[in-house]
Amino acid sequence: MSNRTIISLGILKVNWDNFKKDYIENFVPLVAECIKNSEDDVVSLPSLQTQMRDQFGLDIPQHVLEAILKRVNKRKYTYLDHLAYRPNKKRLASLNFREVRDKVLRIHEEVIAYLIEFVHDKYSLNWTADDAETALLSFLEDNELLVVNTTKKGTTIPEIKYPIKSPKYLIGSFVRVLQNSHSELLNYFDTVVKGNMLANAIFLTDIYEPQRKFRKTAVYFDTPFLINALCFTGETRQAPCIELLNLLYETGAGLKCFRHTLEETIGALDAVCGQLSRGREQFTYGPGIATYEYFLSKGLKCSDFEILIGRIERDLNALRIEVVEKPEYSEEFIIDENELLEFIKQHVKYRRERAAEKDVDSISAIYRLRKWREYRLIEECNAVFVTSNRRLVKAIGEYFYKNANSSSVSPCLSDYSLTNLLWLKRPTSAPDLPKKRIIADCFAATQPSEDLWTKYLKEIDQLEKDKGISPDDYYYLRYSIEAKSALMDITLGDVDAFAQGTVKEILEVIKDRARADLVEKLKASEDKVKSLESEKQQTIRNIRIESEIRAKRIIKLLRYMVLFFLILVTILTAPWFNIWISLPLVYWGLWIILAVIAIITTQYGTSIESLLRKLEISLSKRYERKLLLLASINPDNNFKKDYE
Repeated sequence: MSNRTIISLGILKVNWDNFKKDYIENFVPLVAECIKNSEDDVVSLPSLQTQMRDQFGLDIPQHVLEAILKRVNKRKYTYLDHLAYRPNKKRLASLNFREVRDKVLRIHEEVIAYLIEFVHDKYSLNWTADDAETALLSFLEDNELLVVNTTKKGTTIPEIKYPIKSPKYLIGSFVRVLQNSHSELLNYFDTVVKGNMLANAIFLTDIYEPQRKFRKTAVYFDTPFLINALCFTGETRQAPCIELLNLLYETGAGLKCFRHTLEETIGALDAVCGQLSRGREQFTYGPGIATYEYFLSKGLKCSDFEILIGRIERDLNALRIEVVEKPEYSEEFIIDENELLEFIKQHVKYRRERAAEKDVDSISAIYRLRKWREYRLIEECNAVFVTSNRRLVKAIGEYFYKNANSSSVSPCLSDYSLTNLLWLKRPTSAPDLPKKRIIADCFAATQPSEDLWTKYLKEIDQLEKDKGISPDDYYYLRYSIEAKSALMDITLGDVDAFAQGTVKEILEVIKDRARADLVEKLKASEDKVKSLESEKQQTIRNIRIESEIRAKRIIKLLRYMVLFFLILVTILTAPWFNIWISLPLVYWGLWIILAVIAIITTQYGTSIESLLRKLEISLSKRYERKLLLLASINPDNNFKKDYE
């Protein structure tokens, strides 16, 4: 087995065992660097895909970039704004990727320059930079582990039997001179070798295709995926669907959809066509918005839409998707569809009941096709339902794993997870860039410490002793690390976060959501004001009632006192009480009070009861004012509003 496979597997194992860093983690710094260098205000997957291709020569599927982007966001290099990713410029400014890369490039160029000088002075050969680099990389292909180990131990590599003055012989001689001299250039050379090892770990260049492919596996797609794949929502949404379809087809999977899914797709498109014919400016049905706006942007008429709907099955065949009938029901392999329907509706918001029923119909068909058999590997499944509705995937996963082994493959997977898994199983093509640039990029992306290099070398040394190691082990490990969490869709992160679409489209979505959020906040604010006002009015009513009760109690007491006084005075002023002859002033005083009361009542029509009632109102207002002040309510405004 080649050194490259052993090195790649060793680095992958150490990264996972010590830091839980998987293969995808290698690309996080590259994506962050692209975002840092971009002038866009938001992160767009199509734009990011182009930037990765232009800056690093990498062609990565959009769903894989989405997985990397979520990790970038977790490290706070971006932040969510109305569920769209925006660059965190302050955090991105702290990245030193470019500085490290440029430093490694300078080191590489110095090593090549010294190598050219060495072969000229010692062997009278005139090498170009390309000659020197080709010879160096050829030598390292067989001996980079030997070089790193001897350099670390402070020893010199033994003389390797190559034809005298052959490129590999000259490089071996050059390395021994560096190791014996212990010059600074030896450290430079060590950096180049390590960068080459890291590059090989990421881009395993052994010509190899993983042996495990799909065996009689049929992948069934749902309605939203088909609408996107058929370009009814635009090229940007179609692209990730085509990437997945190609990956599946290349690895031997059968691409299919149920007849009832096709009918649902046509029904959804008919609804959009109806809106077009009525000439409405806004489409009210959620999933159809993208289709409606795409057709408006293209200036297509309802007749154009009808033509496209008419040839939809032919277009599916062009995508290698076969339309099939769902399997017959069998008492032995059926599930409780009503129970599943209720379970799904608790986890997924559907605008139409019929859409939920169609999803249950598809999942039930997958169960019947599987005949209740559990599959540990997706390649061995005979049927799986693929959807772009990630909430549906999570709901089906929860339902499925209640009665199934957690390592089994769920009957429903997201297009996002499946794309990532298929990509991990395939060799990642090396960028179409000069090798020194690839080496510098990989070194800058990983920047391993000396302690980490020691762990790499120790693991690689152990793997060298295992004669059964093969490239298949490397690809299986990097796939299986992600497989369990991906198949259960527990790594989806922000389900509602999005980066699909052009920068312009994403900014429009942000504006729409900002408006909707503002309207919602204004409504919430108004509701809060109304609620507070309602609470205030209720408090005022309660205070008023309490004030009136207190005033009534006092007046009631006064009323009894006045009545008692009048009765007492009447009795005491009667002629038979001769006692008052000895107290004439008291007698006449009481008599005068009664006379005054009689005159006021007769002359002004004001009774004692009326006076008491006026006093009651006055007391009630005084109590109310005092209680309002205690409740921090301005009594003047309240009286102005309620009494004037």
